[in-house]
Amino acid sequence: MSFATHTFETNPSTENGAARSYSFHDVIGEGTRAYLLLQFQPGSHQQREIAETLYDSFLTAYEESPGTSTYDRFEDALRAVNTEAEKLRPHLSEPPNALIALFDFYELYLSQSGTAEAYLLREDSLSQITESAGTGGKLFEHILSGTVQVGDAILFSSTRVLRYLTPNQLRLTLSQSDFTAAVSDLRHELTLHAPEDIIMTCIGIARNDTHARSAGFLHRDVEHQTLPPATESAMQVQEYPPEDDQTPHMVPPVQPIHATFPRSSRRKAGQRDWLGKLSSGGRGAWQQAREGLIRLLNRYGIRPKHLLIVIGVVIGSILLVRSLTGVSPTESESTAELRLQKEIGYEALAQAGRFLLEGKRNEANEYLTRAENAAKTILSTNNEVYRYDATKILEEVKEKRMSVENAEQASQRIMADISLKADNVDALGMTQVGDALYVYERRGVFEVLRSVVGTATGIVTENENLLSIAGRDGQKTLVVMTDTPRIIEYRDGVATRMDTEDTTWKRGIDLKTYLDKYIYVLDPVENQIWKYERLRTQYGPASPYNIDSRGDLSRAVSMAIDGSIYVITDNGEIQKYMRGEAVDLDILDLPSIAMSGAGLRIFTTNNHDLLYVLDPENQRILLFGKDANTLTYKRQVLFDIPDARDFYVNESGLRAYVLTKEKVYELEL
Repeated sequence: MSFATHTFETNPSTENGAARSYSFHDVIGEGTRAYLLLQFQPGSHQQREIAETLYDSFLTAYEESPGTSTYDRFEDALRAVNTEAEKLRPHLSEPPNALIALFDFYELYLSQSGTAEAYLLREDSLSQITESAGTGGKLFEHILSGTVQVGDAILFSSTRVLRYLTPNQLRLTLSQSDFTAAVSDLRHELTLHAPEDIIMTCIGIARNDTHARSAGFLHRDVEHQTLPPATESAMQVQEYPPEDDQTPHMVPPVQPIHATFPRSSRRKAGQRDWLGKLSSGGRGAWQQAREGLIRLLNRYGIRPKHLLIVIGVVIGSILLVRSLTGVSPTESESTAELRLQKEIGYEALAQAGRFLLEGKRNEANEYLTRAENAAKTILSTNNEVYRYDATKILEEVKEKRMSVENAEQASQRIMADISLKADNVDALGMTQVGDALYVYERRGVFEVLRSVVGTATGIVTENENLLSIAGRDGQKTLVVMTDTPRIIEYRDGVATRMDTEDTTWKRGIDLKTYLDKYIYVLDPVENQIWKYERLRTQYGPASPYNIDSRGDLSRAVSMAIDGSIYVITDNGEIQKYMRGEAVDLDILDLPSIAMSGAGLRIFTTNNHDLLYVLDPENQRILLFGKDANTLTYKRQVLFDIPDARDFYVNESGLRAYVLTKEKVYELEL
């Protein structure tokens, strides 16, 4: 597996001539690579010596660890680094911002300290994969691990880059096919928007990596590679001079130096030190930078003696930009509060991405809700400063929620508009018989056939209201339940009022048929499901189906039959009955947003492998896999249909029909 690795630094800073930022990279075995990123705080001393000591202690401890797994060896190596860091604490004003990582083929192990962070770009999703540093006093306290794959981009940064770039900006920048160009653009964006000194390592897993244009990489970054014993004494150093054809918006870049030598020879002749020069001779970084700056000034016709004027203009521009972007120390209290909400929103999004990567859907959804609330707080004000950020946060929340819930947006169209057929339509439910959909309201039934709406005549009188309908498809018969109570059968345009051997029919809220022979009536008031058998000219007596005292149907709102009976309640509970007895039903992997409401509807038949739930409050249809004693959540289809009242799924399971007060919509499942 190939690793395209680039390191750069924005606004590099020094203290007493010593650099504050350091980057190390080693190939320490077949498929194994180590990385260390360090940025010291002002007031620290002997930074270069400390950085090398910590890195050497990590590599030595990893190679000598008795651990049998990579995780154990990585943990042993971190202990060694923490021990050395404790010894060197007197030289440090504060613990450095640091990130240490190890790739073992496709497994990544990492730990961080201070403000250092790591990000993962996978396809179109950007996630933060580090968590906040602990408070136990150790340099590295947490270990995170996960699997990388071809096409991933990993970012190691000394600070939080999402303060300056949005997740969308990062994602779009790093999604370019040319990884070198992507890193170049990322460095440019950070240089423009981030005033602080940031050191970053960008790693592309099997990503296309060219040097078509320079990314202005950190010229002090050193790549070490442990060689076989036969070549350990060899050393090859190759330096790439600055390119003459520079991208206009870039500073004069210096390509990285790749030094190949065994770890034991790092402090011998020819080793590159942090100032960017070989100890055995050669031009120093200052001389190279000076000559590069002079070439740049000459290109634009600026004489060196005018440099102070140029610097003054640049500094003035930076101060002006900072004042206009709301980072002025005199910003109003309300603006400062909104800026805090913006940071909370982006931080919550990053945390949600990390939990999503780990498969923790509930935790991810909690952080998405936090990000959503922060964005809505910003949008609820008249302040325009962070409205763009709030809008982007809400877009990210919506996108990540789709991943959290394994959801997809449905393709939808209006199949029929019943209001064109009758005034003041108030549709309540629907079913299918043959090729026609039947929709009922309190006083009548409409027939919808290929978007043509007709009226089923003769079903009701002035003294009856319809409660539910169902179809006996084999007999091309529509079965209607009224509140008198009564059952009416409608076939070939003729409505027939049916009798039962009982004195009266049982009243219910939902009606289903099964095997063209039985009808079932859901009666929450009596805590019962009534079963009727269709005889030759009438129906037999009502038979109580629910014979199990464990069953509680008092909150039931809908039922479905596939041989067993499924019932859903207004609090989202799904019950299953077989031969009149309640089944101990397990429901696995429920979505984090719960189902609830009196509008819930449930659907399945013996021809469907899935159980479907219509959740109007959240404008979605949820799909569950059916097993003997288990329902397993599979996915959900989202729609933009307010006031959904009922639905029906065709026999293939590829389409659903959703009913509102006046219209029938067709959705692709």
